[in-house]
Amino acid sequence: MNEATKTAVFAGVAVLVGCVWLIARPTDQGEGRDFQAVGRVLFEKLDDPTLASSLEILRYNEDLGEIHEFKVAKNGKTGLWSIPSHSDYPADAETRIRDVATSLVGLKVLGVVTEDKSEHELFGVEEPDKSSTKLGDKGVGLLVSFEDQKGKKLASLIIGKPIKGADGHHFVREPGRDLVYDVEIDPDRFSTKFEDWIKQDLLDLAAIDVERMKVKDYSVLRTTRGFQIEPKFDLIADWNSNDNKWELNEFLTYKNANGPDSLKPITSELLPGEELNGTKLNDLKNALAGLKIADVRRKPSGLGADLKAEAGFLNDQESVNSLVGRGFYPLSISGGDPEILSANGDLHAYMKDGYEYVLRFGNVAGTEEDSEENKLNRYLMVTAAINDAKFPMPELEVVPKKPASADVPPPPSTDAPANPSDADADTAKEEEKPEESNDGEEEESSLDKEIKRIEKENQRKLDEWKDKRGKAEEKVRELNARFADWYYVVAEDEYKKIRLTRSDLIKEGEKAADEGFGVDAFRKLQDEGLKKPDADE
Repeated sequence: MNEATKTAVFAGVAVLVGCVWLIARPTDQGEGRDFQAVGRVLFEKLDDPTLASSLEILRYNEDLGEIHEFKVAKNGKTGLWSIPSHSDYPADAETRIRDVATSLVGLKVLGVVTEDKSEHELFGVEEPDKSSTKLGDKGVGLLVSFEDQKGKKLASLIIGKPIKGADGHHFVREPGRDLVYDVEIDPDRFSTKFEDWIKQDLLDLAAIDVERMKVKDYSVLRTTRGFQIEPKFDLIADWNSNDNKWELNEFLTYKNANGPDSLKPITSELLPGEELNGTKLNDLKNALAGLKIADVRRKPSGLGADLKAEAGFLNDQESVNSLVGRGFYPLSISGGDPEILSANGDLHAYMKDGYEYVLRFGNVAGTEEDSEENKLNRYLMVTAAINDAKFPMPELEVVPKKPASADVPPPPSTDAPANPSDADADTAKEEEKPEESNDGEEEESSLDKEIKRIEKENQRKLDEWKDKRGKAEEKVRELNARFADWYYVVAEDEYKKIRLTRSDLIKEGEKAADEGFGVDAFRKLQDEGLKKPDADE
């Protein structure tokens, strides 16, 4: 009997046994020891799902003969959840853990199927073991274990095959025990997919807040002489909210030559008949808002949140290899400090509130986990920075100076007269004099008010500037604290939406296409060194 025949026989027997079990299973608690468990709550210690501080799941892949281990745990000091199987990446698991643990709270035995150990494979409740389970093993179940903060086991269950004819029912057993039970449980709730346990939104941005994008298209190639940078173009596009369209801000190209001249940018313009591809730019903006984390890897220490290398970082070959192997190269340009360049260029997304995201595109990161189509993934590094152009110092009014004390008229004399007759004479003179004006004092009072007004208005402008810049700086700190330690992995399909080429960004206008202008062909000639002929030629 060949393996295919054996498998078919086993499958038929499993269905038959399942059907017989459905018909013959007891509806009430039986008298024999086999049925003492019917109606019993399996995990009495797990009466409060908030007591669970860790969850471990072992899932066996029969095709590969591999066990996928997944664990999420709560830090007793900080109260924060993390994923030990992924270098303690922060988990968004408070609600999910509670929901998953709840599925085991009050879980009752609906029937006892067998106590014969030899039937475990038949019902799919063989225990997965990281050290002994191997390719070719059959009937291996899904192992789920909960522990409390002290490491005490609250619940542990092997979930096997579904029971035919009873929706939601599965064969299960407890590790270390032979009894196989019938319970109602959904094994799909126990996901081992990393993305199901994290905040999957990578950038946490709203598409409507993106007001500028800068595409730096270049590549870094590894040669026998080291690394060679091949720049292609830099393009900056601004969103005009008044006209609801993208406008070209800057377009730089590079000489098609080797050596230092190849790194010198040339200011270029779109050809007559060319225009920005607004649809592609809008798609890019929306793709950034929907960019999802597929996986993560921890970056080497010594690399700051802004990707500035600490002293001695480049001497650490293991750290350098970690970067280079993923498509990120610490290179010195024109003798300056090392910069992190990417295998496939960069993208800058500028936000309306004055900060920017910088995405660096690395190498392929292998295939997507649990993907039947073997879809590719891609490495990505992300940083955030202040956009200084959004925060020019406010224009302050000049505060007028008060006049010097010598310019102020002296106050009337208070000296007493020499004799009474002089006093009478002085009194007569005072009566004859016209009344003196207080204009000087009034002018000084108005000046003080104007000075106060200007100082108050200047302070208001400065406070507003500090407040807006301070919020942007706080956002940058928050983002970089999240991005700092990680290489991110995104689906290749998502990568293709955010990594655009010149042919994606610039298109032939409708008029040029109708007239057969041939912009694409002309651009090719221009790239090869030909110039557009003058009108007189």
